Amino acid sequence: TNIYALQTIQTFHADWGAEYFDHFRRYELEPMLRRKLRAVDSLTAVSTASAEPIAEAVGSCKIIHNFPPQRKNVGTGSVKKDHLSIVALTRATAEKGIHRLAEFANKLTADGINATVEVYTPSQASIPKPLIYRPATLDTHAILANADYLIQLSDTESFCYSAAEALSVGTPIIIGNWRINDEFFKFPRDGFVVDDVKTFDTKQLLPKRRVSTYALGGRQDAIVENWESLIADNRHKRVWGYVLKDFVGIDEGF
Repeated sequence: TNIYALQTIQTFHADWGAEYFDHFRRYELEPMLRRKLRAVDSLTAVSTASAEPIAEAVGSCKIIHNFPPQRKNVGTGSVKKDHLSIVALTRATAEKGIHRLAEFANKLTADGINATVEVYTPSQASIPKPLIYRPATLDTHAILANADYLIQLSDTESFCYSAAEALSVGTPIIIGNWRINDEFFKFPRDGFVVDDVKTFDTKQLLPKRRVSTYALGGRQDAIVENWESLIADNRHKRVWGYVLKDFVGIDEGF
């Protein structure tokens, strides 16, 4: 049950600068980060948007992008010409914009767009109508390759791996107006940004199209170099001994 590490690194995957986190950032972020700093050697974040509020609170946070998905086969989208297949790969919770997804699906119907919005997520109980529940899966290649759009209307994305996976197989994306958009995406090349579901022009989703695939977040070898640099800088800084149950709340006999 003991884990010994030459160094420990805490990585942040949410955009703590997003409006959704205003209250937390104002009253809780800095104390939480200072507690973490007592137990880890380095703080990293997956994007500029993710790193900025962390650095503001404690003075330092290195940006290392997530590894981009590597796909060999580009998808063709759905086969029906008069129907849009839209999928979401998400944890269906409030900060992930599940109710905005339902609002978007209703707007498609109201605008006369023949479409289905399928949500791949762990729990069916959290899926409001008219969204279609699908069980969560790690095998997303075929799902995205056969979809016409990937949709993600979250509040807090700081990288959005599902968007990276979609673009890697040529599937355009429908996403929120995030702070990371300029860092990772180009519109209208990659799809569409939804500022407000009520005013979004759903007609622009037709006719269907595919997008040029590319590696989101930079070259893979550059990301490897960033990790190697971070590890080399601190390799002999200190050695900590940890008891696993203290960190994940399990019994020692697990």
